[in-house]
Amino acid sequence: MISSIHSEPQSSNPEDKDLITLQATVVTHHQNKNTPLLPATSLPILVPSSYIPYKLSPTLIQGKITCHHAQDVSFYKREFHHTPLFTVWIICREIKPLYSQKRFFEHAWQRNIQVRLMEMNKFECLVATNSCSNSDREVDTASSLLYDGEICKEWPQVIIPRMGSKITYFGLALIRFFEGLKENKPFILNESKGIEIAKDKFITMQKLASQHISIPKTMLLIHPLNIEQVHQHFEYPLVLKKVSGSQGKGVMLIHDRSQLVDLAEMVDPNSQMLLQEFIKSSKGVDIRVLVLGEKVLGAIKRIAKEGFKANFHQGGNVEPFALTPCIENLAVSAVKACGLLFAGVDILMGESSNDSYRVCEVNSSPGFEGFELATGIDVAREVMSFCETNVFH
Repeated sequence: MISSIHSEPQSSNPEDKDLITLQATVVTHHQNKNTPLLPATSLPILVPSSYIPYKLSPTLIQGKITCHHAQDVSFYKREFHHTPLFTVWIICREIKPLYSQKRFFEHAWQRNIQVRLMEMNKFECLVATNSCSNSDREVDTASSLLYDGEICKEWPQVIIPRMGSKITYFGLALIRFFEGLKENKPFILNESKGIEIAKDKFITMQKLASQHISIPKTMLLIHPLNIEQVHQHFEYPLVLKKVSGSQGKGVMLIHDRSQLVDLAEMVDPNSQMLLQEFIKSSKGVDIRVLVLGEKVLGAIKRIAKEGFKANFHQGGNVEPFALTPCIENLAVSAVKACGLLFAGVDILMGESSNDSYRVCEVNSSPGFEGFELATGIDVAREVMSFCETNVFH
């Protein structure tokens, strides 16, 4: 949508006519966390009158990125009454919708791109062959896809997996189903192999190390835990992590031997855990870099509110971070090593600017609410432009 201060062009969607004015709350990031927040301000934006029944609570992030925040989730299930430029399926675990789902849908709608939010567990995949014993005859292969019990008659041109680190075997199989199509194969933003690598933090570390990318020293734990072996390779404090997880969940800081012994006894023997070197110089602070293709969109510094976990969803503060060629190359190399196209790379900082940076995680389904808040970079626009380029070129 547009406003008197908005830099975006007017919507190209022919259904977005009869504009009216709404007040949008201006959300501006304050770099100095000790500076008190200014009173909330608002600015007028123009929206189609057809949006009003959906109970919008619009915000203007950095005064230029609009998010309508419709309270009625049916707003994010709307279908065009005309032929769109192309269709995108965003496959997620559930339709909440999250900030990223809202942003993708709203920006795509402006560009005449149909986005459908699709729940992973409502799909059913069927593969069959019309085979015969005569090997000289060509074998016909048919692939069918059902959603919510109905055969999918229309196929998307783009698939964006947004199932995160909790993606299941079925979720990966669903992505492989699209990868295996011979006809109507969509462009897939992050294929199954890369998602599977990023899902497992230890495999991620292996991939990065094989490409000589700097990482914290990492050990995969076995049960029962060999404490003496740990002491040969690590000093306290050290970090205990679940092999799969996101948003800082399942991550603990171990301060001494007794704490490690106690936790080792409490951990389920069937759970997969790893130990990682604690980078003291980066305590409570890390750098999140967003990479799309071979382009670095930008970076933010995440600062823990308390403790050592700096994730935005754990209550951490965010501020823009000035990229260096070293960090850009490190982030792009990490994403390539994992076989991804769109990812968030978490980087720990050394003692000084001359010290090496270390990649601690690669996220195949990065959230970007904090990123947009801190930088004003329109991630949804960048992703949709990237998809459009790959569909038509």
